[in-house]
Amino acid sequence: MRFNFVYALYANLRGVLAAGVLLHSCLAQSCTPRDVSTQSLMHMTAEVLAPVEAAVPPAPQAPPVVMACTDPSVCAAFEQDGYPCRGIAQDGTPVGVEVTFDAPARDGLPLAVPGRGAREDWRGFDWLELDIANLGTEQLKLSLILRNDPASWEDGKSAGFILVLEAARRVTWRVPLRHLQYTISGWAWELGGEAGSFSGWGRLELAHVREVRLMLGSGGGQGRVGLYRAELVGPFEWRGWVDRYGQRKDGTWPRKVRSDAALLEADTQEQQRLDPVTRFADRDDYQAWAMRPQRRATGYFRVERIDGRWWFVAPNGRLFFATGINVIWPGLHAPINEQTQEAYEWLPPHGGLFTKAWKEQGVSFHIVNQIRKWGEHYEARSRERAVRRQLFWGFTSIGNWSDWELLRGVPGLPRLPYVTYGPNVGNPTSTEPMNVPRITQRIHDAFHPDFEREAHRMAHHSLTGFKDDPWLLGHFIDNELDWDTFAERLLAAPGDLPAKQWALATLQQRYQNVAVLNAAWGTTAESFAALRWPFEHDQTPTGAAARDMRELRGEFAQRWHSTWARAIRAADPHHLLLGSRIHLGDKYPEVIAASAKYVDVMSLNHYRHGPDVAMLERIYAIAQKPIFIGEYGHNSLEEGLLTTAVPVASASERGTGFRYYTEQLAALPYVIGSHYFQYWDEPITGRSDSETAYNGFVNVADIPSEPLVAAARATNARIYAVHAGVEAPFAVAPRKP
Repeated sequence: MRFNFVYALYANLRGVLAAGVLLHSCLAQSCTPRDVSTQSLMHMTAEVLAPVEAAVPPAPQAPPVVMACTDPSVCAAFEQDGYPCRGIAQDGTPVGVEVTFDAPARDGLPLAVPGRGAREDWRGFDWLELDIANLGTEQLKLSLILRNDPASWEDGKSAGFILVLEAARRVTWRVPLRHLQYTISGWAWELGGEAGSFSGWGRLELAHVREVRLMLGSGGGQGRVGLYRAELVGPFEWRGWVDRYGQRKDGTWPRKVRSDAALLEADTQEQQRLDPVTRFADRDDYQAWAMRPQRRATGYFRVERIDGRWWFVAPNGRLFFATGINVIWPGLHAPINEQTQEAYEWLPPHGGLFTKAWKEQGVSFHIVNQIRKWGEHYEARSRERAVRRQLFWGFTSIGNWSDWELLRGVPGLPRLPYVTYGPNVGNPTSTEPMNVPRITQRIHDAFHPDFEREAHRMAHHSLTGFKDDPWLLGHFIDNELDWDTFAERLLAAPGDLPAKQWALATLQQRYQNVAVLNAAWGTTAESFAALRWPFEHDQTPTGAAARDMRELRGEFAQRWHSTWARAIRAADPHHLLLGSRIHLGDKYPEVIAASAKYVDVMSLNHYRHGPDVAMLERIYAIAQKPIFIGEYGHNSLEEGLLTTAVPVASASERGTGFRYYTEQLAALPYVIGSHYFQYWDEPITGRSDSETAYNGFVNVADIPSEPLVAAARATNARIYAVHAGVEAPFAVAPRKP
């Protein structure tokens, strides 16, 4: 997930919830309170670090507020809102309730609503815990809404969460509360652990939580849910919770560092392993497969289909399959402000030895720990170590968003092929961002008269310097464009936006008058200018509206991709165009078809425990271009991170997951590479967008994960044979939590 994925999650969830979906809970007085002792935090799923505001009172000294859903009046309240309900007993003792969601859409199961005596002041608590079960035989998508004002979606007064719960599974769903007081309204974040992966958005005033509702999907659907407990838990003592090495202070794990001496000892041991490293025996200078005959040499990377299998072909004509790691930088920075600074027991001074660890208002403990090992001029050692690791681990290329200095090579070490993230303002040669209005958060208006000129300007500044480098695989255009918000945002855009004018003119030409369009779309617009998208975000569009928007989106995507393709190829005519890293699967085939006309490779970001082969087959059938996976990965919690995106049971299972995903993918004849997300563990208090979900190959103390390293060496040693169909791929899937 990535650098620009958050708004898509927010829009997805908000669309689901905006359908009038409300939720109801066992926090009402009708539930029976019971005492629960404070639980250990080490295995909590979604702890949150942000401090409370100064005016927030401490949590009550009494045990946390706990409600066991065993009182008969609970079912009466649920049935009053139309949800069949019955008690659940164990050995004759009531332990919870079973609630049935049937097909008709409703406002949601009322867990806490006005007038039913629910506790409103949640300050001083850190989590809402729901002991919940899927009692059916099919996976359920559950949504939870918290509001300050009933039925209100006012910014800063509502928050929501989505949990995908497998069949016959009972979990403790831990919903973070403190986070809701400071996170930027409208940004989404992913959480995970025992309950699997779930997502959330929004901001809430914890002093006045007046409504909590639970729903299935977007309000409709069928399923049976068991509710056993709803508990407000806290407080979590966040002050000084992060140690002087940037790790969780509580808990132990094998790679945890407790002294500078331990840091130096780990560094010495790894250096001894890396000193003799060059490249794997079956590789040539380009990390291409030296065991097969050479094809025609062109001096640059290209793609070619050979005996039914797609390959990159290296500049010297050797077959090449790309593996690598994204975001190989000296370190990642965590914002330090009034909400996060007291979580740290120690922060480096802004001046002196640790000056380079600071970037604006953020600090990188990855860099702090490298300075402790190598001194303030750590950069050269850091880059050398990164390259030696890639060679020892067996990767064939450097992934996206990596250090620009690293791409040019490290003196005395073999060079690695690489990719760029295209005409992006983050490139060191870029100037200004695109001066063209946006339709969505990520998509600029391709019909704007300045769009093509701006695209050429950005491509020229960003990419011209790469055009003669034979080590470059190619350029991505962009990352995770939010095509899922395109329809809604396009029709809600200002009337002077050129893309909206084009879209309305197209519809007016088709329907002639708005009454005919209303009849076809099921809308009631008074004019074409007043037309709005009639479907909520979680709904599947149907009928004439769906057909029309597919055509509009496809034509727009074709204009967008063709413009960028012309601009990039003008700046660099020698290298491959690697696509725009689609993260929505095959949900929008018209975008895939439009992109395929202008790119050499279809790139996807695809986070799963293993590749979705059926989906990839569908995409290839549309595109008829080789596929490159730009991001994937697996995450676990036992080494101190707070959240996960693709959770597996342990650090060891992350290694299993790497082998399974990478080799299953490489066995597909139309796939030509994959890059793992990412090199570093993310900062424990979150990066600039609050994301904390991704484990890397290397932790904050700059110590690699041994299970991942072993897995990478084993897989990369056979990756060419697997892709050629000579050896079978690793077939053991990772265990989930």
